Amino acid sequence: MNRLGFTLFLLFPLLSGCGGKTYPPIVFDDWWNFDFMSNSCDTWQKVGQPCFDSGKELVVAFENEVETAFSTESNCHGLVLVHGNAYKSPSETPQGEHFQLILDLNGHRDQEKVYEVWGLVNLKRKINLQAEITTPQRLVQQVCEVVKGIGGNS
Repeated sequence: MNRLGFTLFLLFPLLSGCGGKTYPPIVFDDWWNFDFMSNSCDTWQKVGQPCFDSGKELVVAFENEVETAFSTESNCHGLVLVHGNAYKSPSETPQGEHFQLILDLNGHRDQEKVYEVWGLVNLKRKINLQAEITTPQRLVQQVCEVVKGIGGNS
């Protein structure tokens, strides 16, 4: 086999997409996630309860945990997780079909966990799911199963 033939042989899987199924991206809805945390903190402070100093830092830290779990979860291979802000910066959010991942985090400082509920929305497929957040790893497993259509029971 000549060099050109060998090179094409090696590149064929990349050029042909490896025959794998493609999935719509999963988009963190940063506007929702930050706004929900801010409102949660405002509510706790109105009743004299402590809140995290920076709800935004808490959201970023939790999203980082989710991204780490996403990168190691076998059910997520072949999927893409990105950040978007559909309400304030539509150009930063993927156009076309995507899964919107929203997080309702609790800003109360004295609670054992700051997790509350995650939601996954896909308007094209008419999917609107919610489940309790137990751990970032479990959230990722559930979301990736739904996106791939291999599970999704919460």
